[in-house]
Amino acid sequence: MSNDRIVEVTQTSWLSRIKNALAGIVIGLILIPVSLGVMFWNEGRAVVTARSLAEGRGLVVSVDSAKVDPANEGHLIHITGPVKGVGTPEDQFLGVSADGLRIERKVEMYQWKEDSHSETQKKLGGGEETTTVYTYTKVWTDEALDSSSFKEPDGHQNPPKPVGNETFSVDEGSLGAFQLTSDQLGYFGKSEPLVLPSDKADDMRERLGTDKAARIAGGKLLVGFSADAPMVGDLRISYVVVKPDVGSLVAAQKGEGVAPYRTEAGNDLFLTDNGNVSADDMFAEAVTANTIITWLIRAGGFLLLFIGFRLILGVISVLADVVPFIGSIVSFGLGIIAFVPTLLLGATTIAIAWLYYRPLVAIAVIAVAVLATVGALYLRRKPAVKVA
Repeated sequence: MSNDRIVEVTQTSWLSRIKNALAGIVIGLILIPVSLGVMFWNEGRAVVTARSLAEGRGLVVSVDSAKVDPANEGHLIHITGPVKGVGTPEDQFLGVSADGLRIERKVEMYQWKEDSHSETQKKLGGGEETTTVYTYTKVWTDEALDSSSFKEPDGHQNPPKPVGNETFSVDEGSLGAFQLTSDQLGYFGKSEPLVLPSDKADDMRERLGTDKAARIAGGKLLVGFSADAPMVGDLRISYVVVKPDVGSLVAAQKGEGVAPYRTEAGNDLFLTDNGNVSADDMFAEAVTANTIITWLIRAGGFLLLFIGFRLILGVISVLADVVPFIGSIVSFGLGIIAFVPTLLLGATTIAIAWLYYRPLVAIAVIAVAVLATVGALYLRRKPAVKVA
């Protein structure tokens, strides 16, 4: 067996599995109310966001970005114009700078990476046998992989990264005549690779404090004795520069700058986009994003709810696993059983949330559903007209 491939076989007794399943019941009982709370909160969040966007869409005024009109103080405005930064972003540690809004440093290190794959087989009597295969390969990655947590750290040690990923931004800038903070500038710009000059290698190597060879290749700094045969700990450092471009913004005018606009519905509006984008299009994009987020959280809530019910029922399948074939059938059936209360309780929670947050809409939907049902029953019972 290679030192880069470790196989581990573990046994879990039937009684241990029952104990774990009982603990799973507790977790399931916690997951169910948590998932229901998240689903209820999500409907409220979606409603408040939708109302805020509708409110803002009706209030926003497009103004000339070339000048700041004091008459618009505190109002929701839409501006489009050139984005500029004040100063030059610089990575002082490695001595790299470029004209733009910000530069982003990416540091990749050649490291050991652990991957694992497990397969579990049920045994007669209710126990389980799990076979886990750990494999170790060397990869370039900007993650700092902690080799001390590996199953087999010996022979797979990773040195600490001497420097990590980081972003360096200018302190302030503008969109037309409107002043922007460093955080606000972070929403704008066009990214492109920053090519390091070929004579920069020695200076960067000294700043890193390494005795390894360094060279610039493809605009990146390579630190290591061999480019063709890298060793664990070798570095590959690259940069991206974010250049100023045209930007669009919807926010409240505040003095010479902008700030989030607080709606009566309860949300803060601060919409940004690159390019010349109209206010209508920006709000349409925000509405679409709100819909997507709402459905993603709904799906996550249903999944957590299903897992909760499945954990509660899990002890039954473990008891049936005394005979593995029967246990598999029972487990499949329990999945179907868990799906029913998941669908029922999840849909009921969303319906209650709609009654709470959108009572008029919910009542209208219920009324239409009732009328449609009554109409269908009436047509079904109505006797057919006989033709002589």
